[in-house]
Amino acid sequence: MITAKNRSVAIGRNALGNTIVTGDGNRVEQGASMDELLALLEELSEGLRDAPLAADVAEDLEAEAADVERKARREAPNGAMILGKLKTITEVLSGAAGLGEKLVPLARRLGEMAAVLF
Repeated sequence: MITAKNRSVAIGRNALGNTIVTGDGNRVEQGASMDELLALLEELSEGLRDAPLAADVAEDLEAEAADVERKARREAPNGAMILGKLKTITEVLSGAAGLGEKLVPLARRLGEMAAVLF
């Protein structure tokens, strides 16, 4: 939902990947590229290797991240599967103590980018 009043705009959800026009003649564009997504996936994988997680949890999350990368590189990526895996990664990281500063925002950003790309 988008509402406008008194020369301001409120957006009721994430606007990633959209063009946002603000003020008089100001224009802000957000987007996502496959290269950015793959770079962030690599950053997430590196972070998981160093994260204070139980070994089996870290291994499972690294496997999920690797699967996301494999699926994203396909000729016709299945966006629903990619988004589902990224949601799972984000939820597991959100429940783990001490990971909120870097890995959780990174996982959320990946989900936002994937929603734009796929």
